[in-house]
Amino acid sequence: MEDITLLRKMSVTVKYLKSNSAVHSNSFSAIAELTDNASDARATNCYVDVVDTEWAEELHVMDDGIGMSRQDMLNVIQLGKTKKGPECIGKWGNGLKTGGCYLGQDMLVLSKKDGVHTALFLSHSFLNAEGSEQIYVPIPSKYAAGDRCCPRDEDKKRWNYEDEVIAQHAELTVPLWDMFDRIPGDHGTLVIIKKLRRAGQGGALMLNFNDDKLDIRMEDEQMRPRHCSLREYLSVLYRKPKMRIHLRGKIVEPRIFLSKWVARCVTHFDVLTKEELKKSKDKLDKEQKEMEEGIEAKKKYLESINDKEELTDTYKKDMERQSKAILRSDLAKKTLLETRKEDPKNYQKGVIETVYGIEVNNRQFDDGIHLYVNNRLIHYGHKSSFFKRIQDSIGFSVFCELDYAVFPTSQTNQGFKNLKAFNHLIKKIDMNLAHYYLYVTKTWIPNHLEKEWKVGNARKMDKELLWDKFWKVYGYNSPKSNCMKKADSEERKEIIEKECGSWNYCFECLKWKRISVDMDYSEDLPFTCSKILGQRCCQNFDSDDFHAIELPKQHQDPRAEIRNRCSVVPEVVDLENEEETEEEEEEVPDQPSTSARGAPRSPKRKMSNDGTVKNDSTKKAKSSNNKPSASFSSAISRKIRQNPAAFARPAVLRAAKQSSSTATNSSLTLRQLNEILEALGEAPFDPKNPQEIDNVCARIKAVNEADKKLEKNIEAVFEHLEDNEEHQLDLDHPGTVDERFANIAEQLHSRSPSSSPHTL
Repeated sequence: MEDITLLRKMSVTVKYLKSNSAVHSNSFSAIAELTDNASDARATNCYVDVVDTEWAEELHVMDDGIGMSRQDMLNVIQLGKTKKGPECIGKWGNGLKTGGCYLGQDMLVLSKKDGVHTALFLSHSFLNAEGSEQIYVPIPSKYAAGDRCCPRDEDKKRWNYEDEVIAQHAELTVPLWDMFDRIPGDHGTLVIIKKLRRAGQGGALMLNFNDDKLDIRMEDEQMRPRHCSLREYLSVLYRKPKMRIHLRGKIVEPRIFLSKWVARCVTHFDVLTKEELKKSKDKLDKEQKEMEEGIEAKKKYLESINDKEELTDTYKKDMERQSKAILRSDLAKKTLLETRKEDPKNYQKGVIETVYGIEVNNRQFDDGIHLYVNNRLIHYGHKSSFFKRIQDSIGFSVFCELDYAVFPTSQTNQGFKNLKAFNHLIKKIDMNLAHYYLYVTKTWIPNHLEKEWKVGNARKMDKELLWDKFWKVYGYNSPKSNCMKKADSEERKEIIEKECGSWNYCFECLKWKRISVDMDYSEDLPFTCSKILGQRCCQNFDSDDFHAIELPKQHQDPRAEIRNRCSVVPEVVDLENEEETEEEEEEVPDQPSTSARGAPRSPKRKMSNDGTVKNDSTKKAKSSNNKPSASFSSAISRKIRQNPAAFARPAVLRAAKQSSSTATNSSLTLRQLNEILEALGEAPFDPKNPQEIDNVCARIKAVNEADKKLEKNIEAVFEHLEDNEEHQLDLDHPGTVDERFANIAEQLHSRSPSSSPHTL
């Protein structure tokens, strides 16, 4: 077979740098790539600042991490090459290039490591001046003592030219090698972005440095505060930050979404099948094997490097130090991989933990679903279908931390690589959100209002009044999204302190700590446990679990037939409190008073001698609470018994109360009818007790009295069918809701087995 090197090698042009940087949607995403690199380099401090020069503003990002060696810098100009392990945030070997090129035209990188200073200059200005379509990058190095680092003869030839290019095109205010003094210590990295990005040709800068001298902003009134303020964005970028971030001279105080949530609950569920979980484990085993092979290869390289005569003794010693450092790092990564693989809760069982709560401090901007992967924020305030369906969903919040091995992220860490797995996760969270909504509405909020706020009869309030009262006690005049919060009263502060606590992050023990108002510490200084009077760092005087309780598996009301698998949130009708009609009606003597569900059975109507139902329409039921009358239930039940297909057509169902509908469609099977009942939040129909259909019809009618709302319930069935991939039905049928639903019913009937039992 011929040598592969005989083939042409693909190369990239300057235009690719611009198109490659377009993966970022905004400047904060690009800046986050640079802070991610600092975190992966095990930095304890990262400094983000704006420097005014005689030419223009520059963006500086500096860290005190392990730095980059000359070989690391040479790897930077190779797109997609990285040595980072699975525990790191960066995975693609592309973030420095995409982030730097998105923010500005020129990027100068200075780094110290193991006594060697290396500079890298990636410049559109230089390439445009030379008229080059290919990408050429000067990367000169010097030893800390001042000697040039030129391990090969060809390096000596290019060193002067590299230094000259940087001096000519980088627009430096001081000599290049004097700029390394800005990096404190003997290791670290400084990234300088020059000729910052502007809006259009000669337009204003994309970043605003002037309005707030302690912040960097993006101007967009439609964006949430954490999307237009870099300080706010960096405060939640890492769930447990490993480094302090200094923005324009002031430390960014870490924040966690859960800190102002009331009614915290936690759930655990599986999101992976056994096959998917096995695939993720195999991938992790492969990464570990490759890492072990890499360690062995580097050992052999370390042994053979001393035999190369063209290398200087100084460079041999430098390479030996670097190789040993890489070996130590890889061994640490190997240990971490083994630890993660042995974790039975989060990995081997494929269990995901999610925390639910109601944001009371900044409900308009901090609600939604917040997803982290490997300690890094991926999605902030994602709004699923639950937030579109439920009117009272403002303030509802979800937190979930995922593993990259199971949920790999996109190149910019702003989304997920596998959209199918992400959508499946969101559906699971939506189901739990629906259950959580019922729990807080029926149980937690009434108890909380009566116990903490001394509100009387909270359990008897209807839903609208209950939510209105809840938001008023927390400073909002209305449950609407455009209502801003009032200043907290002393009573409100005490209750929020009791329910939520005050949480600070300790950079010494890397944990969130709950701080009481009586603890003595200075708020002006960065918080650490040891600064609290009488305490020491890592002492267990608080909790890191935010006191979240397990979400009850079922609603406390046994008649609420809400399943976790249900994709809609129906109202729960209390038939037990249904008002009686003005004249009592007789019941069948030997008929049980309740159905198999435990709900009261609708009373039977008196029958005349000719078998027809007596007309009781002149005896009107009390309707102050909009409850359905038993006569409606019986009329509907007879229609459904005569032709169950009518149940699948809202027009026929609405016409049934005038008793003027004549159904002509073929019958539905029991299985198909049960799927419709499940989509509407009802328990399966029991063919052995057909009278139970009275309660089903009464409750559906009570949930949605108006015809419009009934159509919304039918639309919920479409959502159920769309979420259930097993049906594989055609859901794009044109026409009205009635016509679409009738088409679905026909498809269900035609797809059912010919031997399907219990045709109704």
